[in-house]
This record gives sequence, C-alpha cells and structure tokens, in this order.
Amino acid sequence: MKRLRDGLVLILLAGLSSAAVPLSPTATVDDQIARLIETDKKVDGAVLDTDAAALAPLLSDRFVHIHVGDVLRDDETSELRSLPSQKNFYLEYTKQSVEADVFGTAGWVSAVIDAKQNTERYPGVAPRVRYHQYRLYLLENGHWKLAYQHTMWALNSQKQVADVSNYIHSKGYLDGAHTPI
Repeated sequence: MKRLRDGLVLILLAGLSSAAVPLSPTATVDDQIARLIETDKKVDGAVLDTDAAALAPLLSDRFVHIHVGDVLRDDETSELRSLPSQKNFYLEYTKQSVEADVFGTAGWVSAVIDAKQNTERYPGVAPRVRYHQYRLYLLENGHWKLAYQHTMWALNSQKQVADVSNYIHSKGYLDGAHTPI
C-alpha cells in the first residue's frame, strides 16, 4: 500500500508543470530567461491550438496585442473571445531567431515567424507569411504573464504591404470584435 501511495505521489509530482511553481525571487537571470522562453512557448501552443482556457492564465490583465499591419488592437477579453475563430489558420508555423532578456520584473521575447496559412479555409490570405513578433512579459506573483504583443510584417516590397492592408480592410476585420487603431 505504501509503495502504491508513493508511486501515486511521484506521478502527481511529475505531472505538475514548472509554470505552476512561482519563479523564485533568487532565481538567476539564466533561470528567469529559461522560464520566460518556456512561458512564451506555452503562449504559442495555446494560440496555435486556439485554446482560450490555456491562454487565459498566461495573459496579464493589462494585455494589449497590436496585430500585423497595425490596424487591429486586442485587449485580454477580445483576444480570448476571438481566438476560437482562428482554428486551423496556420498549416505550418516556425519560430526562428528567438531572443529573450529580463530586466527585473519585465522580460521580452522577439522572434521571426515563418508560416503557411490555410488559404482554403481563409480565402484571400497570403499562402506564406513572414513577420517579426515582439512580446513583453511582466513577472506577476512569480509567473511571467504576456502583457504586450506586436507583430509586424517582414515584407519584401511596398506592394506586399499594400496588398496585406487592403486584405485586412476588405475582409471586415474592423467589425467590432477588435479595436481599430
């Protein structure tokens, strides 16, 4: 019986995510950056899975998302509300050139995203996109919380910029679900 109990305790402990354990105030900068990158990967996973329940605890109450093209702005509520409508948007998603650093209770992660978008489900979107993603995290109660995200096109020409902006406006993305900038 004791072996069974000890085994169950080990299984339960192994199942606990390190994100559930607050970051120690004495954690080294390297430990803080590692935890920050781990949190960033969880944010990506929740977004790609369109899992609002998984994303919610990773967002700061002060969250702001400035979307690609600088035409849409989401806060925590609208980001979580609109997430399910993005199901299967990306067919491929690769995050490259990831950099991160921390400064006390703030940390940032920047990356380049290469993605293949689902043109069958979302007609008119560019089949392949590349953009820069910048995220600011705040350390709240020992946990990194995403407070700000800004994505910007990494476009090859002014024509691509115009095509993307025209698409965003033509598809009615300024329909009240998001706040226009």
